[in-house]
Amino acid sequence: RRELLEETGYRAPVMEPLGCLTPDTGRLENRMWCFFAADAQVEGVGEPGIEVLLLDEKQLRDLVASGEFDHALHIAPLFLAAERGLFATADD
Repeated sequence: RRELLEETGYRAPVMEPLGCLTPDTGRLENRMWCFFAADAQVEGVGEPGIEVLLLDEKQLRDLVASGEFDHALHIAPLFLAAERGLFATADD
């Protein structure tokens, strides 16, 4: 919650854990904890240099499909959310 607020300026009343990913098992032992924040609202100012983009689900799917949104560590939590029914899948 603190990182969400500090980096984006958004606060979420509820954050649902999606799971823990291992971003680079070949070189590092770090973990990436993923959460879904459905009702996040602007409450502050985000970190300088971070641009927050608000997209609907179709816009986001289009950016992923086109390769414009292509970072695997950002796409993986979207899949986890879709698998839990928190985010629409392409078949919906």
